[in-house]
Amino acid sequence: MSCFNSQEELLYLLELIVDNLILNADKIHEAGDNLLVVKIKFLSMPLFVISQNDFEIVNAINDIPNGKLAVFDSGISRLFSKCASDLVGEMQKTPLRIGVFCVGDIYPLAEAILPFTGCLCDQIAMALNDDDHMPEPYILHGRFGLLDPGKNPSGSINFKLKITCLGKHVTTYYQMEKNSFVFKNDRDVGQYLVKRVVPPISEKKNEQEKLNNEIPDSGSKSMQIPNENVNDDDEKSKKKSEKKKEKIII
Repeated sequence: MSCFNSQEELLYLLELIVDNLILNADKIHEAGDNLLVVKIKFLSMPLFVISQNDFEIVNAINDIPNGKLAVFDSGISRLFSKCASDLVGEMQKTPLRIGVFCVGDIYPLAEAILPFTGCLCDQIAMALNDDDHMPEPYILHGRFGLLDPGKNPSGSINFKLKITCLGKHVTTYYQMEKNSFVFKNDRDVGQYLVKRVVPPISEKKNEQEKLNNEIPDSGSKSMQIPNENVNDDDEKSKKKSEKKKEKIII
């Protein structure tokens, strides 16, 4: 089955991982003490940015002959939907671009341009016909050479791209294990930002109607008998009994 025969929109999981990169001595001198980031342009998607600050790394910069090794051990994953023919067509025309930047810079220290080889046809065909027996994901993995804007060799990057076709829907069952997850956070240690989710107006109306239709508590004001009325009734009954007694005495 050809990818271009299908106009179905399917779900895909994109994974981008940077293990490490090597920069020549000249580029290390140019970067100075600035933090390095890797920017990745995949087709028409927004720019992906991977930084050494994403997670805590031991020995982030290591000396090697004629340069330095910058360890990232970090990545990004994105779930997206796309028509199969559009995805394959874009991959055939648009190469993957990877740039190494100093934080805040517009122009890269070095970059790699990688054309996509192979095809997602098998995955797409199986996703549409037999999603219980999916083939291996599409993977682009290896150490790729870096060139500076003047096309001079500047180092290399150990990088992995993985695209998995998930079909039309995804069902995942999981259980978190203690001390097995690392959370990226921009707050102080032990603090996490929790945002309130405001329900739609229709839900608010339903909740209000529910409250209005509820039977009030026996302790509520609407169920209590005013004390004044009770006292009046007691006084009347007392007077009647006294009159009866007077009649009997006479």
